[in-house]
Amino acid sequence: MSLDDFEATAIPNAVSYAFCGPSAAFLCELAQLMKQGTDLEELASPEFRRFIERRRYDVATSSGFIINTCRELESEFLDILALREDFLDKPIFAIGPLNPVPMHSNTDISHDECLEWLDGHPPCSVVYVSFGTMSTISDEQVEQLASGLHRSGHRFLWVLRDADLADIFSFESSSRRLPARFEKAVEGVGKVVRGWVPQLDVLAHRAIGGFMSHCGWNSCMEAVSYGVPVMAWPMHSDQPANARLLAEGLKVGVVVRGWDRRQEVVAAERVEEVVRMVMEGEEGRRMREKAREMGEAVRAARKDGGSSKEALDMLVAHWRR
Repeated sequence: MSLDDFEATAIPNAVSYAFCGPSAAFLCELAQLMKQGTDLEELASPEFRRFIERRRYDVATSSGFIINTCRELESEFLDILALREDFLDKPIFAIGPLNPVPMHSNTDISHDECLEWLDGHPPCSVVYVSFGTMSTISDEQVEQLASGLHRSGHRFLWVLRDADLADIFSFESSSRRLPARFEKAVEGVGKVVRGWVPQLDVLAHRAIGGFMSHCGWNSCMEAVSYGVPVMAWPMHSDQPANARLLAEGLKVGVVVRGWDRRQEVVAAERVEEVVRMVMEGEEGRRMREKAREMGEAVRAARKDGGSSKEALDMLVAHWRR
């Protein structure tokens, strides 16, 4: 690899900073796995593994690190990361969340179809289901997920993109991934969206009571920012570490399927169980309360006196020195 690929680092008297998109928890785990020589094949695709190798050069040559997290979420992991060989004696600026954090009033946002649908439901009554743009689930899994959501009896907004390989609208489709006339059966209770949705506005909506997610770090940060508990369904890369952080560390979520069972299809009964766990009863109440508290802390981190605002000020001062 030539320095031509990294023009900024090749400029005389220039300094570079590595932006780290994943969580500090995952960066710590990744550093440990690589130190042990662990094969990352089960964790990441060949493309992602090549990206990790490429990023090792960025880490080695950088003058500091900018991370989309904050001490309110990952203080312990940020401290561990600072002691890692590649990060030692280099400043770490935790300036997250990078997503907008003001809470919407539901009157100052553009109302598309799914937001108008949410307007018709009570506070904290809808489960938002979205697995991002880079995750796919099998035909059988789509069917089980649909059945579990329906059986739970709770309202849901399900983003089922083309990447998910399912066609629930065409009853003539040769692929019967969902029960026939599923959309009709859940009318008024569930809504399926095939395209893009304004996720920040959805998570900020008063009707959302839980988020079933693949646990990509951006989605995690957005959910925590808005105080929404997460039903964690990790699929690859940094997602298992993020899921454990939310469920075991922060206590703002529950893992739908453990990473050790990633090859298994999650049964409808488990989907129903997790939805009921988050949306009903004492355990769900505690989880929602913890998520709200964490959301307030994360939003405060961006304000004057908050950890992220101070880190950003330090970063600017570092550039100006």
